[in-house]
Amino acid sequence: MEPTVEQRKHRRHPVNFQGVFSSATVKGEEGIVQDLSLGGCRVASPISMPSDTAIHLQIRPRQAAPIYVPSAIVRWVRGSTFGVQFQELAEHESKALTRLLRLLPPSRQDCSSNPRSEA
Repeated sequence: MEPTVEQRKHRRHPVNFQGVFSSATVKGEEGIVQDLSLGGCRVASPISMPSDTAIHLQIRPRQAAPIYVPSAIVRWVRGSTFGVQFQELAEHESKALTRLLRLLPPSRQDCSSNPRSEA
């Protein structure tokens, strides 16, 4: 079996942060933000969100200010988790996310698949 090539632009970081998301039909639902990067994250939630759904997301890291993502798209759904790609992030929110991610370890998959990749 061929090894999977990582197609992500940004390094993922394993986290377990509280999050709140909303869409046109879902308001203020809680989820767990996981696999966080500058470009998106995975969200675990009992609420099913269909692919291609536009959402707003607030990430609530422990010991840091919340980060608000005003525009994101659900890219995939697997069971009770869904992958989110950030579409828009204010400059101050992007800087806060960058600072937060610098403090976190990368995922094991990122380290083993391409240890030199920072893309």
